[in-house]
Amino acid sequence: MTEIFIRYMHFMAILIFTSGLAAQHLLLSDQISPKQLKRLIAIDTIVIISMVLLFSMGLLLWFGVGKLEASYSKNWIFHTKITLFVVMMFLSSYTTRFLRGQQHTSSQIIQIPASIPRVINIELTILIFLPLLAVLMSHGYGYIGS
Repeated sequence: MTEIFIRYMHFMAILIFTSGLAAQHLLLSDQISPKQLKRLIAIDTIVIISMVLLFSMGLLLWFGVGKLEASYSKNWIFHTKITLFVVMMFLSSYTTRFLRGQQHTSSQIIQIPASIPRVINIELTILIFLPLLAVLMSHGYGYIGS
């Protein structure tokens, strides 16, 4: 029953994370108001929480209740998937730092640098490949071992 709960939480975190990134993408524009900034910060908080939940549930599946650890540890596709997710975490921190840095501005209009939507687009692009890698893994591809 524990494994089912952890897998469910992992899956829910994936959905929440994906929804949060999509919401950021849709709400971001060249200029935003302080009200829009507050909304984006709230969504960013949800993205951060979902990433932490996703990563921690993934670690539990890897080292605890999932398949044998070796089935993950000896799979180059799994390591590619983890690497891409960590890259997404770093990219997301860039967006977070920018948004929270604008929180105390007195300006009525906040200019969004072109790099912020670009970073979110890169994250969304990476996100397209993660389910493919998961499906390949689940069918036994990428395993290096005996």
